[in-house]
Amino acid sequence: MLIRSQDKKTLINLRNIESIDIIGYKVEGTISTQDEENANTWYITYSGYEKMLFIGRYSTEAKAIKVLDMIQMANFRVEKMKMIYSYSGHLSNSCIQDFTFQMPQDDGGITWEDI
Repeated sequence: MLIRSQDKKTLINLRNIESIDIIGYKVEGTISTQDEENANTWYITYSGYEKMLFIGRYSTEAKAIKVLDMIQMANFRVEKMKMIYSYSGHLSNSCIQDFTFQMPQDDGGITWEDI
């Protein structure tokens, strides 16, 4: 399965990833203008080939965890499709579209009600 970064500039092959992590950047008290943009921000990162890259940015930890849950479910569906393909020998067009997971934006693209 492929994961496309939130800014759409990076495609990551899940097979080449060692881990996908949530990193919080919390600032308590007075913050500088430089830190203001990153204050209380949660990043989803991936590690592989001795490097770490940010692939998504979210305003709460709950949102970042929800996106991680979505990646897990998408990967499960892809693995399930591969198993079905190994028995049936064919895949539908709708199944093929599920092979790339687009990292959602913080302000839309996913429903936050179930967080």
